[in-house]
Amino acid sequence: MNTQILGLLTGLIIFWISLISTIDNSTIFLNTISILIVIGGTISASILTFGLKELNRIFYVLRKVFFRKQSDFKETIDQIIQISSDLNRGASIQSLDKSSYHPFVRDGLRLIENDLNYDEIKSIMEISVIERRNAFVHQIEIVKTMGKYPPVFGMIGTVIGLVAVLQGLGQSTNIEEIGPKMAIALITTLYGLFIANIVFVPLGDNLQHRLIYSKGLRKLIIRGILLIKEEKDPIYIQEVLNAHLLPDKRHQVI
Repeated sequence: MNTQILGLLTGLIIFWISLISTIDNSTIFLNTISILIVIGGTISASILTFGLKELNRIFYVLRKVFFRKQSDFKETIDQIIQISSDLNRGASIQSLDKSSYHPFVRDGLRLIENDLNYDEIKSIMEISVIERRNAFVHQIEIVKTMGKYPPVFGMIGTVIGLVAVLQGLGQSTNIEEIGPKMAIALITTLYGLFIANIVFVPLGDNLQHRLIYSKGLRKLIIRGILLIKEEKDPIYIQEVLNAHLLPDKRHQVI
């Protein structure tokens, strides 16, 4: 199971156990109106802020975080070393089976295959890293901005509930109804805090981590592709790229 999905499920389970352990009637926490105010309000504010097209990117981000495995440094280094070794034995770039390679490795090999020089390859690949970083930063900004909305709409729902409770004080003579109504009024604040801190805040932090990780990996790939372009010895490439790994993570391909 993906660790992000495991983390989300763990948070949901702990949250639910806390709820059912607090009071006997845990169904009080399942309030349709509160859910509508918090989730509906968050979506409407997000559409107003970013537009529907940009908001659709969030679903892509969710798939990337929860269902796409991050490329491994060691695995990518092994690919580059193996490519260098195959080319050193006389294979051509066209003959390599590129289907299992990291997409950025395939991009670099395509540039070499198109006979671009060293500086041109370096420039193009570095521009690609910058543009990918900008896209990541934009996604992070969207997620972090959306994380501000659920607590706000939670408070709005609570205020609406409190107004209803206070209005009822002048009409109802049954003081026992006030407690349950107050509890329902506070549920929207609970939903807002939960959604913000279990979904959006961790999601934004995860994307920030992926940005740093991806940038480092792509810089390593650029280094490897340029070494291949220079037709350096596979053993030399192995030592240069292995320097990016801790000693216990290094692998001798050759």
